[in-house]
Amino acid sequence: MAARLAQETDLSELRDQLASASRVAIDTEFHAERRYWPELFLVQIQVPGADAWIVDPLVEGLLQDLAEALAGVPWLVHGGSQDLRLLIRALGRLPEDIVDTQIGSGLCGERYPQGYGSLMQEHLGLTLPKSATLSDWSRRPLSREQLAYAIDDVARLPALWQAIVDKVHAADREQLLSGACHAFREASITEQEPTTAWRRFQAAAGMTPVQLAVLREVCAWREAAAQDGNVPPRAILSDGVVVELAKRPPPTAERLLANRRFPRNARKHVPELVRCVQRGLACADPPRFVTRHTTPWRTAATLRAWSLVEGHHHQWAPNLVLPPQLIDDLVLAWPADRSALAAALGPWRDPLIGDHLWAFWSGHTSLSLTNGRAQSPSAPAH
Repeated sequence: MAARLAQETDLSELRDQLASASRVAIDTEFHAERRYWPELFLVQIQVPGADAWIVDPLVEGLLQDLAEALAGVPWLVHGGSQDLRLLIRALGRLPEDIVDTQIGSGLCGERYPQGYGSLMQEHLGLTLPKSATLSDWSRRPLSREQLAYAIDDVARLPALWQAIVDKVHAADREQLLSGACHAFREASITEQEPTTAWRRFQAAAGMTPVQLAVLREVCAWREAAAQDGNVPPRAILSDGVVVELAKRPPPTAERLLANRRFPRNARKHVPELVRCVQRGLACADPPRFVTRHTTPWRTAATLRAWSLVEGHHHQWAPNLVLPPQLIDDLVLAWPADRSALAAALGPWRDPLIGDHLWAFWSGHTSLSLTNGRAQSPSAPAH
């Protein structure tokens, strides 16, 4: 499909198309390498029944002139969390109604998240080339191959979305889809606090409470420093050094510098790191985490197994409906009754899995093996 490169003279026509559309497909191209905040280089807009547009954010004022019109029409995106973060910074606002193909597919199938090509193959039977995936989007002028790739990503989204919605409708989950997409929008535009950065470390599962407190402090400092300098966190301090500091916290600068594995290029950060370590060591309320080889760890593993079997039987994606972080939160502070579980799951997850999960947790149903196959506790035996 040919793309229209938006120019100042085209904006009134594009605004008119946006105003008359019931929903538009949106995609972006950006570079995230060597920076904390990705840099936006292209915005693609597909107006169903009208034109496919490419808006160049490097043209001063062009994207901002479209902000009101773009925010006034519902959007369709694919795996759009990064797109939304970029566009809310560029436009200053977003529409309230934003749907995502990955969310929709996760409510009518087991896999989440799925790539664009995988979804196109599964739902429309199309195999797509990805020749320009790692293209340099900062260069101008853009090549024909780049333009074709950019617009192809967004032009096929409406047909993909319709195929997904048909399956969601057949499963009677349209209201759940609306709630899940709203939650996705809110999570995407909420800036993550540096104090939560420690949760991304798998090594945390083997740490003591004191070590976790140090890890939280060091990670929060590194994340804030990366944001301030617009560089990846690993450019401030490698993950390996962060884990080493948490596992063997040095309370003084002398102890820290005595570690022969401490990198020379990080010595300028020694005062800040020592203060982080000292705050962690003195912390009276360390973070809670599901530590390996404990009762919560085994319980979490059981719930993951339950979600895999249930998700297969009922066709929903465990990573979307009962993601690892939610499982960990539940096993660390399990709700006392059914209504408390509903509050913990939220307004779209609870109608989907709340009753089955509560029955499993309460011992009224159980996982089993039948002829070597895992059996869903809410499905009839075969």
